[in-house]
Amino acid sequence: MDNHLKIVIALLITCSAQLAKADAKNFEGFSAQAGTGYQSYSLESSNYLNNGTDANLKAEGATLGGVPAMLALAYSAAINESWTLGAALEHNPLGSGKKTSIIRNSNSNAEVGSNTIKTTSHTALSLVPGFAIDKETLVYAKLGYVWLRTKGVLNDGSPADNDSLSGYQLGLGVKKMLDANFFGFAEANYIDLQSKNVRSASTQTLTYKESGSGYTLLFGMGYQF
Repeated sequence: MDNHLKIVIALLITCSAQLAKADAKNFEGFSAQAGTGYQSYSLESSNYLNNGTDANLKAEGATLGGVPAMLALAYSAAINESWTLGAALEHNPLGSGKKTSIIRNSNSNAEVGSNTIKTTSHTALSLVPGFAIDKETLVYAKLGYVWLRTKGVLNDGSPADNDSLSGYQLGLGVKKMLDANFFGFAEANYIDLQSKNVRSASTQTLTYKESGSGYTLLFGMGYQF
C-alpha cells in the first residue's frame, strides 16, 4: 500500500476515534459568561439633505475603539452526540472611546461643523450552533442581531443625535470546559450595521444616512449550570 494512502487512512481513523469521544451533552444547559478583549466600530454619515434637497455637506468617517465588558446568558441543547444548538443574549455596558468627525462643505471643502461621537452600549441576540470536537471542546458559530447605542456632542457643545444603529452579527468561537462547570472561551465577531435615515436634532430640516460596521475580539470565562 502506498505510504501516502497509509497516512491518510491513519489520520481518518484517528479523527474518527476522536469524534467518537465527543459528547455534545457536556455542553447542554444554561450558562453565564463574561469576556473582554477589543471592540471597533466604523461609523459613516452620508447623503445630507436639507428639506429634501442636497445640502452640499460631507462628513469624515469615525472609527471608535475600546475595551468591552461583554456579559452573556445562554442556553444550549444537544441535537445528537456531536451537534448543539443554542441562543445567547449579550450586553456590553462599556462604551467606546470618543472620535471627532469633521463636517465639510462638499464644494469648497471648508469646515462647517463637527460631531464628537462615541458608542455607549452594545446588545446582541444570537443563534449559536456548535460542534463538539471532544468531551471538553466545542467550536461554535453565531448568527445574531445587534443594537448599538451612540451619543454625540456638536462643536458648539449642544447634544448631537443620540440614536441606535442595528444590524447583523456573524461570529466564530471555541469553548473549552475546565471542569464540570467552569469554561474558557475565545471568539471573533463581525458586525454589519444597516443604513438608517436620521433627522438632525439641531436642525430639524437636515437629514442624513448613518451606517457602519465593526468587530469584536473576545476571550473570557463562564459557568455552565
